[in-house]
Amino acid sequence: MFSGWSVLICVVTNILLSQKKLEKEEEEAEEALFLLQTQISTAVGRLARIRRQRKVMKEKGASLFERGVQSLGELEREDGRVVGDLNDLGAPPDVDWSLFGLDPGDLVSAGLVPLDASQGVQ
Repeated sequence: MFSGWSVLICVVTNILLSQKKLEKEEEEAEEALFLLQTQISTAVGRLARIRRQRKVMKEKGASLFERGVQSLGELEREDGRVVGDLNDLGAPPDVDWSLFGLDPGDLVSAGLVPLDASQGVQ
C-alpha cells in the first residue's frame, strides 16, 4: 500500500503540476492582455488622429466659407460701384448687346452673365 511518503510525494507532485499549469495560464493571460493593450493603444491613437483631422477640416471649411462670403460681398460692392459709375456717366441701364455683336445667350454660356441677369438684357 501507500506509505506516508508516497502520499506526500503525490500531493507535492499535484501541487507542482497545478503551479506549472497556473504559470502557463498566467503567461497566456499576460500575452492576451499585452495584445489587447497594444490594440487599444493603436485604436486610441487612430481616434485622436481622426479627431484632429476632423477639427482641422471643420476649421478650414469655416474659414473658406467666411472668405467666400467676404469675397462675394466685396464683388457685390464693386459691382454696385461700377454700376453707379456707369449711371453717373449716363450709361443706359439696359444694354443692347447685339450692337456689340454679342447675343445674351453667348454671354450666359460663356459664364460672363448669370442666367437671370441675361433676361433683362436686350
